[in-house]
Amino acid sequence: MADPISTNLMSNTCGEVISSNCVAWAGPAVPGICKGASLTDVLVQVSNTASSAGGCCEGTFPTGNVSGYTGKWVDFSSLIPSSGGIPGQYAWTISNFGVNFSYTAGVGTGPENTPSYMWTPQGDLKVRGSFLFAINPLIEQGGIVPIPLVSLPIVNFPSGFTASQTKFITTSASCGYPLQIKPYVQQATRAFLTLDYPSGILYLNYSFVDPPMSNITEGIFMGGTTFNLA
Repeated sequence: MADPISTNLMSNTCGEVISSNCVAWAGPAVPGICKGASLTDVLVQVSNTASSAGGCCEGTFPTGNVSGYTGKWVDFSSLIPSSGGIPGQYAWTISNFGVNFSYTAGVGTGPENTPSYMWTPQGDLKVRGSFLFAINPLIEQGGIVPIPLVSLPIVNFPSGFTASQTKFITTSASCGYPLQIKPYVQQATRAFLTLDYPSGILYLNYSFVDPPMSNITEGIFMGGTTFNLA
């Protein structure tokens, strides 16, 4: 009769121990992991990536919902409508996505100015980007012009978010940039973002009161906007 085998010995379960430094990565070359890297290199890179991400999915989400956090900005400029309006009241256009305004240069582009959103690990929503907004008022007494910019997946909303939120944003008029045709319009226009519940639609809202009966053109700046949802 053969002697019983002790199964709690590493030599019997794993054979001869081999260092992770001696095991070659068989996967493709990816950022931070080159062809020929060892398993140790791969594990170190994974660990560093997880640490730099700041801890994924820290927020609380209701049953069926999941975190939308990826650590990356999502470009939604292609989803923004380019024109719209109400016949007899106003007509508007949006253009020059990613435009960068300054007192001297006037125009330039960069990735930080591209209309984008990003979820945080906690479930909050950050928005950035810029564009030119032009409106032709056909009535003296205006109101709020709601423009849907992008529809956010409701499945990414954290627990406890049950009401719309509004954030005022910067315009070229409020910063003193010379884009207005009539100077006094600067005191009669406002722009703000609204994240609507329960639709999940992010709206640009533009209001005007007693405008000149001519086109108004402003730069819209969304950078630095955070909706505290978590």
